[in-house]
Amino acid sequence: IGEVAREAGVAPTTLRYYEQIGLVPEPARQGGQRRYNSSVVSRLEVIRLCKSAGFSLEEIQLLFADEEPGRPASRALAERKLVEIDAQI
Repeated sequence: IGEVAREAGVAPTTLRYYEQIGLVPEPARQGGQRRYNSSVVSRLEVIRLCKSAGFSLEEIQLLFADEEPGRPASRALAERKLVEIDAQI
């Protein structure tokens, strides 16, 4: 967990929390140690990008869960977020 956390620039506690709430899939374990898929660092980068754009963790969960063709929930959320960002500017 320490290696992945360092590579992604997050605290190990943050990575554990993301696992707990389902933002990051729970990794396989080998000898009691977490063995992450190589895609987890990319996923953490997407989470960081979304957070910097003002998305909450709940909103990010919605983005990741939206598997409908055309991603309607993600589109609606992004459109609302753009309105919020425009208002802040």
